Amino acid sequence: MAIRSPLYWDTVNGDVRAMTTAQITSVCQRAVYQYSLNPTVELIYAAGAGSLNSINDTRMQAGTATSNISAYATEANTPDISQVTVTYDNVSMSTNSPISYPTNANISYPVYWDSTAGEIRAMTEQDMIDTFVHETIDMLASGNNEATTTNKGGSYTVSTTNSLAGATLVDVNPIYIDTRADAAAYTAASIPESLDQPTTINSYYLHQWNGDASAGALVPLCIDQTNGVTDLSTPPDIVWDDFLSGFVRTSAETLPGYRIGYQIEANTSANSSMVLCGSAMTDTRLNGTSAAGYNTRLVNVDDYRTQEFPNGVPITINTYGLYVYKF
Repeated sequence: MAIRSPLYWDTVNGDVRAMTTAQITSVCQRAVYQYSLNPTVELIYAAGAGSLNSINDTRMQAGTATSNISAYATEANTPDISQVTVTYDNVSMSTNSPISYPTNANISYPVYWDSTAGEIRAMTEQDMIDTFVHETIDMLASGNNEATTTNKGGSYTVSTTNSLAGATLVDVNPIYIDTRADAAAYTAASIPESLDQPTTINSYYLHQWNGDASAGALVPLCIDQTNGVTDLSTPPDIVWDDFLSGFVRTSAETLPGYRIGYQIEANTSANSSMVLCGSAMTDTRLNGTSAAGYNTRLVNVDDYRTQEFPNGVPITINTYGLYVYKF
């Protein structure tokens, strides 16, 4: 592994200098932006046909009501409350990258000072990967571990709002909705009540982080052989951006250990290879019992009704998340 210190033209001092670690990081931020313009790994809203794991929303519903002409059905003889499960399978992932790393017939990769040989040399393909790609992919796969959102341009996150600063909403439809039985909607005076009366607790939306177009203005020197003349020069932005974009996009799909993937998982916060992206998605429901939800209604002397309603306090059944990982 060889991380190089590319040379650049210092316009302030009028000489050639080696990039600092901070300047290399700035270049990687520019690479993130270039990646955000055409990401290799894309997530879309797939409306029940997702390729990532599904998410279950569970809630309780009332039991079926009873009616008797002479007496109330006992709690034991009144149908119990039951669970409703709704499965959300709405996120699909696809990949699309160049088939090889970019080159330019006339312009080399950035140059650096080889102190052992005592000469200026052009970086190799592996040097480009070691110097720029690894750090850039680390940013893209940082999830909640990276506080600077512009360092994650082109990557994805989940939020309980459909308008998130620094990001673009992927689809107006939520990828998951957590619901619970609306206990206040059930009353004994209305027996027979509709069985399933949910209320929405949270809706979760998929967003893609925006890149920072102003990142990494510094461009390193390259060997330029345009028009048959060999010289050191700062390449045009379009050439440099093509190098950055091509290296990161190709690596994100093909470079072992630096390929980017996403998955929806339950309770995997202890899995160090995966990083949560945005809000965790909780499945909550009421924890009451059938016996506690037993209700009666006397309509008239020959109509005794009973029904069991959802009740109790909210508890978390499961916690899901959109996770990013390198593999």
